[in-house]
Amino acid sequence: MDEKKLYFCILIIDVLLLLFLGAISLRFIMDEHRKSREMDPEVLIQQTIDLEVDRFLSISKKFNK
Repeated sequence: MDEKKLYFCILIIDVLLLLFLGAISLRFIMDEHRKSREMDPEVLIQQTIDLEVDRFLSISKKFNK
């Protein structure tokens, strides 16, 4: 009987540890996903400048034709 209780306690501890590790992993993955969606302001400014330059070049090509 004591052996069954010991196995049951070990099983409960294992399940709790797995749930804890799963929660930590999920939180880490969600944080990384959030960070990847956020853009660095400098990168965003550079992309905006590139879009404006591309737009200007395409308009200037149309007028030069």
